[in-house]
Amino acid sequence: EDPMEEKWPDVGNLILEDSETGERKMMPPNLKGFQRDYNQRVKTLREAQDKMFKKINMDRVKFQTNEEYTKPLLNFFRERERRFR
Repeated sequence: EDPMEEKWPDVGNLILEDSETGERKMMPPNLKGFQRDYNQRVKTLREAQDKMFKKINMDRVKFQTNEEYTKPLLNFFRERERRFR
């Protein structure tokens, strides 16, 4: 997971294009509604992924791109080892 994808960055106006109609619209992403909607979509996506992995009974390791990967990976294997003893 990339922390930069968790929250929409505070940038200038965006031009969004509707892929079906080709209509373009200028969107100021600093609007609270835009940021709130984006953050909610990210949260909903993460929850759906967690639910899917749980439903199919698949283990998951979460890595952060801004952190060392070895600690979560080692913790994952230690936990698996405990569960399957």
